[in-house]
Amino acid sequence: MSPSRRSIFAVAWILVPFALGGLFCGGEGDGQGEQQTDSLYDTGQEILGDSDAVVALVDGEAIRLAEINLVAAFWSQSGAAQAREAENRKALQHVALDHLIDQLVLAQDAEKCGIVASDSIVENMVTRWSAQFESPEDRDEKLASRDITFEQVRRKFQQDVLVQRLVAQMIRDTLEVPDEAVRAYYEEHPEFFETTEVHARHVLITIDPGAPEESLAVARERIESARAQAAAGGDFERLAREYSDCPSRSQGGDLDYFRRGQMVKPFADAAFALQVGEVSDVVETQFGYHVIKVEERRNEGTQPFTEAAPGIQRHLYGQRLQEAVDCYADSLRAQLEIEVKLPL
Repeated sequence: MSPSRRSIFAVAWILVPFALGGLFCGGEGDGQGEQQTDSLYDTGQEILGDSDAVVALVDGEAIRLAEINLVAAFWSQSGAAQAREAENRKALQHVALDHLIDQLVLAQDAEKCGIVASDSIVENMVTRWSAQFESPEDRDEKLASRDITFEQVRRKFQQDVLVQRLVAQMIRDTLEVPDEAVRAYYEEHPEFFETTEVHARHVLITIDPGAPEESLAVARERIESARAQAAAGGDFERLAREYSDCPSRSQGGDLDYFRRGQMVKPFADAAFALQVGEVSDVVETQFGYHVIKVEERRNEGTQPFTEAAPGIQRHLYGQRLQEAVDCYADSLRAQLEIEVKLPL
């Protein structure tokens, strides 16, 4: 079930856990194509600059570099689709900016429509969010480390409430999902409803897609060596501990049980094609080179349509809701003066 174009409901801006380490703490570009745009610095791989640098103006209201970096960092560290699909950090920063522009134009429209985010609701959200910190002083210190103020946090919560209420009032009740669409989805995506689970281990050699051929060749040689030993009956747990770059190496590469849809497609296709005890050929994913061994299989079969239908209906409704919100946001963008300063 793929994410929608901008997924404005996929993560509220303010849910970013500030305790996570910073992602954008230095350029990793190769120095090629570097550009200076006011106080923003383009390495080709990432946009750097002063945290307060304005990356966009939406009808006069500014979005700052610190805001997009925070969203992008959350997506990266939570493994969100936006991060997996972005070519590099710079591309992810642009996706984060797109997200924040949508949020801002929708919140502005809600205010123009007379929609109000009550102080009590916003305060309750702020209080629950603040509970992650040891004290108000700890909260303010961590916010300052991200170049975000407490009042900016409060404003973002208020915007989240405004957007949700606007969508509920203007869009939500206009949508429906016909029964035939639910049935069609079930028949067209059988892989989503397979109940079979496999218990597998793997060895992962990570690769950088932009790495030189020599580095890729070394990585390929390492994974081929691990695979040859595993195929010859070598102790897979030992091989994982010795070769793997995945955190699972400390458990001998153990990934426990998983369903097909829980793994990226090339990995899942290889794992589910194996019988118990079999070792895969080398499998390449966006994470690198893998060798997989299946330890056990269970729950062989397919979820009946009657059981799957409610979940499909919710998914399709959410998909249509997101598309409608995207369309509405685009119509608002066309009416506003939006100046994007983030280097392309």
